[in-house]
Amino acid sequence: MKLTRTKLSKAAEITSSKRIYMSDYTNYGIPFYRSKEIIDLFHNSKIQDILYISEQKYEVIKSRFGVPQKGDILFTSVGTIGIPYLVRDNEKFYFKDGNLTWFRKFSPKVKPEFLFYLFQSPSIKKRIINYSKGSSQSAITIETLKEIELDFPPIEYQEKITDILSSYDDLIDTNRQRIKLLEDAARL
Repeated sequence: MKLTRTKLSKAAEITSSKRIYMSDYTNYGIPFYRSKEIIDLFHNSKIQDILYISEQKYEVIKSRFGVPQKGDILFTSVGTIGIPYLVRDNEKFYFKDGNLTWFRKFSPKVKPEFLFYLFQSPSIKKRIINYSKGSSQSAITIETLKEIELDFPPIEYQEKITDILSSYDDLIDTNRQRIKLLEDAARL
């Protein structure tokens, strides 16, 4: 199997969101995620203190700039660097610019799920963190991410690898749900 070294800028479009101001927050509507919420989603934790934007604001952003779609990846880029979140459904949400980087419109040679798992690899995570800058709060820029090169196997191998890993993820999720049910039952 031959690996192809590819810059992330060739693997996907790497961008961020459009700025949302505090004055755009509402008491209900479309969830607005920051790094904290993306980290919670990655860990399958319950999200606390959700911020919202209006449905109208979301629709304007969606029509002008697009919103995250199934298969896109959000990546924490400030503070806790390198936590990926793979959008699994076409769930309605938007996210904070600057703190999160958006990988979308993937090359036909890159399976988004494969990149999601690759980002979780300790060696890749360490490499990405080494590219970050900042003493009090680390950050990695979109421009820096675009220049990082990773090795990708042919697409058919990416599919096989992600099928295996996603099966394990499904088993882990099922077991977590069982444990939660048992814990809830034990409290009764």
